[in-house]
Amino acid sequence: MSQERLTERNDLRAYLDAELSYPVTLSTVRDRLGQVTVIAPDSDESETLASIVAHVDDDSYESADELFETVVSRLPDAYIGRKYYDDRGSSLAVAGSPEDESL
Repeated sequence: MSQERLTERNDLRAYLDAELSYPVTLSTVRDRLGQVTVIAPDSDESETLASIVAHVDDDSYESADELFETVVSRLPDAYIGRKYYDDRGSSLAVAGSPEDESL
């Protein structure tokens, strides 16, 4: 088992590529990198690779990209950031409404 290590989500693909030889099985990933913590935006909610892929069948991955996509698809909501954030504004002007002064 590897020593506990921390990695950012943005660095995870390169880390998986550097640390593993492909093709690789998920059981090998769990054995070698299971204790690696993927840091969430709120670091109190960070999880290990083993816990992120705990309910994934033991598949084989041909590349770091393929494994990365599996891991990212299993990240909990804590990794999303601000949910439902929209920097474009929340009101939609309807033609003829008081908010619609441009039409």
